[in-house]
Amino acid sequence: MKLNKTSINKNRSFSNLKFIIVLLLFAGSVTFAAQGQTKRKKVVNKSKKAASCKIGTTNFKCPDGFVKDQVVDEHTILFKKTYNGSITYFFVAIPQGEFDDTQVRNIIAGKISGKPTDIFRWKDVKEPLAMNLETKYEKKIVNWLGYKNKLVNFVSRYFEFNEKTIVLGYGYDTDSDGLVQLFERGNAIGDNAIGCNAIATTLNSITKEKKGNLQYCSISALSASE
Repeated sequence: MKLNKTSINKNRSFSNLKFIIVLLLFAGSVTFAAQGQTKRKKVVNKSKKAASCKIGTTNFKCPDGFVKDQVVDEHTILFKKTYNGSITYFFVAIPQGEFDDTQVRNIIAGKISGKPTDIFRWKDVKEPLAMNLETKYEKKIVNWLGYKNKLVNFVSRYFEFNEKTIVLGYGYDTDSDGLVQLFERGNAIGDNAIGCNAIATTLNSITKEKKGNLQYCSISALSASE
C-alpha cells in the first residue's frame, strides 16, 4: 500500500483528533473525580465539627453525649446524659449578676424523682469533695444534698472569665443505701466523673486555656470552700 503526502497528513490529523478527544475525556474524568473527592472531604469535615451552643453572646461546645433537656431561663441551659442506666443532668449558666441555683437544682431533683412537684429537703455540704479541675479561672465550689425518697448530689462550680461569671454544674441520683442517714449527716459523698468532665470540656471551649477539645478531671479529691 502506498502512502502519499495527503494520506499521511489525513492519518496524522485523525490521530491527533483521537488524541485530543481521549485527552479531553481523561481531563473530564479527573475533574469529576476531584470534584467528588472535594465534596466528600467537605462532608467529612462538617461531620467532625463540634456542635456549638450559646447563651447570650457566649458560645461554648455542646457537651458530648448530652442532649439539650430544658432551657431553664435566658441565662441557663440544662442537658441530660444517660450512661449505663444512670442519668446525669448538666447545666451551663452565664448569669448577669448573682446566680441563685435554687431553681435549677429543684428542676433536676424533680426530674430525678419523676415528679416535678416533689419538694426536696436540701442540706448545704460545708466541705465538698470534688475531682480536681486544673484551671486558673475557678472561684468556688458549691455542693448540696437533696432528699425526697431519693438522695440527689448537686454540684456547681463558679468561674470568672473576661469579666463574666460562668457557672457549670450537675446533679444525679446517688443511688445510695441509708439515704436518710447520709442526708442528715450532710457530709460529702463523692463526685461524678461524667459531670466533672463535662465541666472541664465546656469551660475550656470558652477560655481556650488548654489544647484539645476534650478535657478531663483527675481523680484526686479536694476540699473546697468559698
